[in-house]
Amino acid sequence: MQRIHDVLHGAATTAADAVGWIADDRKIRFAEMDAWSDRVASGLLRLGIRRGDRVAVNGPNTPEWLAVYFAAAKIGAVVVGLSVRYRETEFARILGDSGSRAVVTVPSSEGIDFLQMLAGAKSSSAAGSRSDLRRRRRPPAR
Repeated sequence: MQRIHDVLHGAATTAADAVGWIADDRKIRFAEMDAWSDRVASGLLRLGIRRGDRVAVNGPNTPEWLAVYFAAAKIGAVVVGLSVRYRETEFARILGDSGSRAVVTVPSSEGIDFLQMLAGAKSSSAAGSRSDLRRRRRPPAR
């Protein structure tokens, strides 16, 4: 059975210049997504994320979300999907229950400040939580 990141790498090898994703006016080739997710995987490893760790991802359906998904798969981390429709209490519950060690999020969307909301969720779920969330600013993935 092939793993999802092996399928991406195979497409990047055999059809490197083929467009795999179109988002608005952006065309992302298989080789570009493979290299991009390698860089994100390196960043996750530098943060201390390892095989079996859970990484929560909050954002709309974008190529950035996919890059994090593929990156997590490459290092054996488990993606915990979050929704930009969730609010602080839902984030707190899911992050606490999942034991996510990191959260990758859009800073804001539709006027909602997710950095502030997640900071509040971290505070309210800190007691009794298995999570070890850290807040770090990071440069854009591209």
